[in-house]
Amino acid sequence: MRRPMAFFQGGKDSVVVPEQTRSMAEALRANGQQPLVRLYPEEGHGFRKAVNHADMLSRLAAFYSRCC
Repeated sequence: MRRPMAFFQGGKDSVVVPEQTRSMAEALRANGQQPLVRLYPEEGHGFRKAVNHADMLSRLAAFYSRCC
């Protein structure tokens, strides 16, 4: 992967476990990329708390304004 990448991960996600996200982010860093990685420890697969959803959307908008 050679393009900017953003990961928003629930710490309690049992579908896409946090280790998968960590592994992909590490591989990107090893390839010279700087992925955006944000962990929401109390969330599962999908964000239920409005404050976390708003945070993710805000960070995603900033990410797009910088990279794309």
